[in-house]
Amino acid sequence: MEHKFFREAVVVLFLFTFLKCNAGNIIINNNPSAREIVFGNGKIMITLDYKGKCNISSLAVNGQSVISGTEGIFSSIKTSTGTYSTLNLTSVPSIKTGNNTVTVSNIKYGNNEDVIIEKWNFLISESDIRFDIERDFPKPLHIEESAFPSFNFNSINIWNGAFLGYGGLAWFYLFNEKLCTYGVHSDCSVFWNSSSGNALKVAVSVPGK
Repeated sequence: MEHKFFREAVVVLFLFTFLKCNAGNIIINNNPSAREIVFGNGKIMITLDYKGKCNISSLAVNGQSVISGTEGIFSSIKTSTGTYSTLNLTSVPSIKTGNNTVTVSNIKYGNNEDVIIEKWNFLISESDIRFDIERDFPKPLHIEESAFPSFNFNSINIWNGAFLGYGGLAWFYLFNEKLCTYGVHSDCSVFWNSSSGNALKVAVSVPGK
């Protein structure tokens, strides 16, 4: 029997700029009993949780926690049958670590009809972290919404704003209350905080596009 997979891929590149520290050593610490991996480069530390799910549950920039909690950074899709995400897996993911790499494969979620399988690969250097996501579908799906991935910062007040890839500037104090929203399409965003001196650039690319 021939199996055909339909694949999407995206590359998320974390670039970090600081005023208070130099590049540090690469750190990778896998704790199989807790099903948790902590890794980073001294400027940025990431905690990846794979206890029945797969998400970045913590992200610290220059020692400051900017993402924490049950959601953090994760993938999801919405179809006509429901919304599914890597926060609720249907199988146990496989973990592989190297000197400067972390790979999580067999990230499977969905239901019996709508099946999604992802592979996350992190390449860590002293200046940035490259986050590659491959998403496979055993059969075609009609997707209504897709988070590839979704970022959930601790608070709108973590950053003053963001410089956007097309040249725009988002000031977060203008939409820091309920029902205030702002949406744009951009291939990168540079978040910054003038008080802490921390900045975070998130750049996204898709192979072949």
